[in-house]
Amino acid sequence: MKKLKNNIALLFFVALLAFPISAFAASYNITYEFDKFLSGPVRGFGGKNIAVYLNSKTTSPCRSCSTKFDVALYRDVWGPNDYIGSGSAPRNGSTTLKFPNVGKGEYYIELTKAGDDVTVKNADSSPKIYNY
Repeated sequence: MKKLKNNIALLFFVALLAFPISAFAASYNITYEFDKFLSGPVRGFGGKNIAVYLNSKTTSPCRSCSTKFDVALYRDVWGPNDYIGSGSAPRNGSTTLKFPNVGKGEYYIELTKAGDDVTVKNADSSPKIYNY
């Protein structure tokens, strides 16, 4: 009986240690396809740093078009949302944008590019937004 109690206590302790790690880390796959602007869904994050990994491709070539698009991170709050920061990503290729010390909360990204009749979309299933 004592061994059973010890095993239950050990299992409870291990579960207690594992819970905070899984409760604070978040990772969400991203699927996108846009011509000019796209606002992503609001997602919850428990950690203090957020990164966005994008792997993109265009549906048609354009020699005179920009080779990049803009990515902005916002915190979803009551009232006007908080702009956190932004960066640029290649229309064809991959990049990781990091936003350190943003804190836990609800966040979303906006993708923006010139309206040049070129569609940008994810090249595969690897794009994601996550805590790091």
